[in-house]
Amino acid sequence: MIRIESGLFDRMILQRNTRNVCDANVIGSCAGAGKASVTVTHRGKAIRGVKLSGRASAGRFNLTLKGLKVGGPYDITLAIGSEQLTVCDVLVGDVWVLAGQSNMQGSGNFVHRSRPHRLVRGFFMDDQWRIAEDALHNMWDAVDEVHPIIAGGRPARPPKNANHRQDVGPGVAFGQQLYGLSGIPIGLLACAHGGTSMSQWNPQRRDEGGKSLYGATFRRVRKNGGRIAGVCWYQGESDANAADVALYLQRMKELIAAFRRDAKDSRLPFVLVQLGRHTTSASGVEWNQVQDIQRRLPAQIRHTCFVPAVDLELDDGIHIGGRDQQVLGKRLARAVLGLAGKRGGRQPITLRNIKTVPSGFPGGCDLLVAFDHVAGSLRSGGRPAGFFITDGSSLLHHAPFRVSLKGNTARLHVNLSEPACNSLQVQYGRGRDPYCNIHDAEGWPLPVFGPVMGTAPRALGPFAQSMRHGDVSDFNGSMRALALPKNIEHATPHTARATNNLLDLKPILKPDVMNDRLVFYRAAFTCAEPMKLLLWLGYNAPIKAWVDGKSVICDPDGWLPIGTDKTKGGFHVKAGQHTLVVALGGSNGKFWGVYARFERCDVTSRAIEQQTIVLPQWKD
Repeated sequence: MIRIESGLFDRMILQRNTRNVCDANVIGSCAGAGKASVTVTHRGKAIRGVKLSGRASAGRFNLTLKGLKVGGPYDITLAIGSEQLTVCDVLVGDVWVLAGQSNMQGSGNFVHRSRPHRLVRGFFMDDQWRIAEDALHNMWDAVDEVHPIIAGGRPARPPKNANHRQDVGPGVAFGQQLYGLSGIPIGLLACAHGGTSMSQWNPQRRDEGGKSLYGATFRRVRKNGGRIAGVCWYQGESDANAADVALYLQRMKELIAAFRRDAKDSRLPFVLVQLGRHTTSASGVEWNQVQDIQRRLPAQIRHTCFVPAVDLELDDGIHIGGRDQQVLGKRLARAVLGLAGKRGGRQPITLRNIKTVPSGFPGGCDLLVAFDHVAGSLRSGGRPAGFFITDGSSLLHHAPFRVSLKGNTARLHVNLSEPACNSLQVQYGRGRDPYCNIHDAEGWPLPVFGPVMGTAPRALGPFAQSMRHGDVSDFNGSMRALALPKNIEHATPHTARATNNLLDLKPILKPDVMNDRLVFYRAAFTCAEPMKLLLWLGYNAPIKAWVDGKSVICDPDGWLPIGTDKTKGGFHVKAGQHTLVVALGGSNGKFWGVYARFERCDVTSRAIEQQTIVLPQWKD
């Protein structure tokens, strides 16, 4: 009696090759021996040109079935000696692995599931091919041991037509949309398991077979001939923690490399979902870090792409709802076709760059964020929301005061100086439960990203948090001609402490309606080695600054608005201790204080990124 162990089953999808025909390996056992033959029919008519190679001996056979064209259904009869076996309702098309954790397994409301389609099939967890429908991951019948091991037991079989169930994932909608756009029958291998981490998906555990997640997935792929069209992945929630996020990128690289090695396809497509939002107690910081790794992955690994999900509705604190799982599945299908450059596909929106542009106010600038692969133009439902800016300190840590959308760009209105804008970091979708409503004409959202610097990495040191200062005095001279007092150390007996990085003198100022006023600041800083530095100052009045007695900045026309990094002065210093003096003046004493920090400009971007540089240090 012929028994097939892998490669050919009732209702299955055989993976096509690049010539759009099957090339299937069929393995099993039989009583007879000798050459095998095949007969194929389609709706009762014999199909010519199908070839079967291989022989049976010692009760085993290993056959190769070639030449069956994309489509079907086919009935395939194998004959070995006097034995025959007919496999019915077989299709030739594309087979995709569905893997990851609960949002891929399916946790959306069951009432919003897709209607089945006969040319989209699923290889369910009981190792049976059927027309694909939710729940695609029928854990209660799972063959592989790993699933009840992880779950702590086998779940109960849910009652039929129980609409309160939460079993809907993106897989069925993905397969149906992919078939609708390509006309190719689609097979789905259900391999996901809720709550699982990258360490549990370790491909080094492949040879454990059904006792490990990757081993079970590889077993299922091999059982169906060993070849697949690609992998559809949704995972990362369980790795959004301080210990695992640092390893996430490397683990993803190893996983993708393993899938490609074991599928014998170095260009195997890998499409993943960028984590959506959540309202749980999980950290927003590590969650954003995983999202940004997922966003950047296609730039590091070829033949991969990601699909954003931050805009999708939830059915609980962490799981995408059944209705929007259909939206997600359709996005995944179009991204797959876009990755292959096929008709009906598209690439998800990606961040192009961030530039500083004049704001329209004297000395002010805004940030212009440009995107690629925008269909039509960017738009929003109401006031555009989702962007967040910070300068890496507590001074700026909020959303821009206005966002304007035009074409493929979002203008972040901040109205800061150009140096201040260039030191900002931009995020989209920050935190645990961000409200993000910007999308293109086809409804595809901006991806979560950041924090991303608007310019190349910079070697900026910290703001001065304290300076010595003198008494406020009358001043009727020229700021350009102002000389550094010889007794500056004795002339600055008081200490100013920074509030939000501003060395603020407002509490001690005594406005004078008749006279200009002047105050000197002094601070010491040390350099562990010779350096080329820029001094950046922020202020709201005429200003002059000296380093080691040499004038480096003079702005006699300084005025409102106050802000960080309004002007700069460059100089070289030797290793050792140095002195900065700043004179701040203003009409009627209407000045507030100063911001001060250094930037090192004799180091490379690579050294900055690797954090191997030495910066000046302020001394209290």
